[in-house]
Amino acid sequence: MAKFVKIKRYNYDRRRQRNARIFRNVVIIAIVLIFGAVGWFAFDPINQLVSDFQLPNWGQSQGEASSEATSPSSASSASSASSAPVVPDSGEHTGLPERTAYLPTQTLFNPTALSSALDSLKAQGVEGVAFELKDSTGVVLYDSQLEIVANNLALSTVPYSLETVTASILEHDMTPVGILYTFKDHVSTASMYDAAVKYMDSQINWIDNAQSAGGVPWLNPNHPMARDYLVQLVDEASRRGVEYIMLDGLQFPEGYSLELATYGNTGPLDKSAVLADFVAEAEAAAASNGGEVWPVINLTSLSGLSTICCGEQPELILQAAGRAMVDVRPEQFGAGITTEELTLSEPLLDPAGTITAVLAICQDTLEAASSEEGTPVQLAAMVQAYTSTAVTGAGNRTYTAADVVSQEEAAAEYGMEQFYRYSPSGIYPQQ
Repeated sequence: MAKFVKIKRYNYDRRRQRNARIFRNVVIIAIVLIFGAVGWFAFDPINQLVSDFQLPNWGQSQGEASSEATSPSSASSASSASSAPVVPDSGEHTGLPERTAYLPTQTLFNPTALSSALDSLKAQGVEGVAFELKDSTGVVLYDSQLEIVANNLALSTVPYSLETVTASILEHDMTPVGILYTFKDHVSTASMYDAAVKYMDSQINWIDNAQSAGGVPWLNPNHPMARDYLVQLVDEASRRGVEYIMLDGLQFPEGYSLELATYGNTGPLDKSAVLADFVAEAEAAAASNGGEVWPVINLTSLSGLSTICCGEQPELILQAAGRAMVDVRPEQFGAGITTEELTLSEPLLDPAGTITAVLAICQDTLEAASSEEGTPVQLAAMVQAYTSTAVTGAGNRTYTAADVVSQEEAAAEYGMEQFYRYSPSGIYPQQ
């Protein structure tokens, strides 16, 4: 049997492993200290390099690009960027053009068609181009970046590029003029339910006709949420290059069962004052971007022939902005009207005579709208440049270029110096 021999073991390997670990730790600490020192001294130049670096614009949508171009952080460099919006100089106005004409929205999408339409208008002596920002249903037609527009599901499924349209108009040495329909809006009421006109102070939205007849709700002019929404649109459009904005549909509702429509007021409702307050808010928003608003008011309301839409003191609305676009189209009087103040028989047959007769009974209102110093408000006239389809038979006729001019001349007799020619088709009678 073999003799057991005890083997003596030494700790050489363990000592070597411990020494190696110590050495590795020392090296790691030294490396960390070295890189820390390098990072300390190199931070500023590296940070500057990263800050100045911009990723390519791959995959960015046109709407996102527009939003970045108009963000506050990029506003200072907007004038040097080719895709930047055209923003007017704050407080400087060349004035609403002497003659403006409407172009329908479908014309705005095709650059070739738009350029051709602009050339045609310019050849007719038109200097301003009016186009819709938000239509009478409540759809926002341009590429709005506002969160509230998205929340209201109000953005058109195919919006046009506001910067592209305004740039094309400016390239033709013409002036962009936006049209914003205000409280006549049944799209946003679905999301801003509380901001709609109500039925007898209930939670039910009032509608302007039977549902079977196409009745729709309206935004409530007396509700702050409705007003703020519209002011945000004015702010965005003026900030993105639309210097002049017409506030159309500026009224309380019209239609059936008006006695059942309620507006959240606890005391008497002064419709004129409510609308004037909104105009003042919209004017302040536009003015902050170098723009101005033009409230649109028709002759029926301005003359006091009806107080349903604008109340009993329409001069307050004119005073709020210091200006107004007066809708003088003979079509608004239909086949004729008879009141204590005025009788119009077949108003479409004599457009100039119709305008003269109604403006004659507006003089008290226009004088009341003047400033305390006696300065009159600035007035423009919206004239009818199309043949009406609302009246048939002997009480109507085809409108010519001479009829358009005669309306302008009649309005000019009452101090209106700018004219907005409106034709829903965008086609205008030629000389």
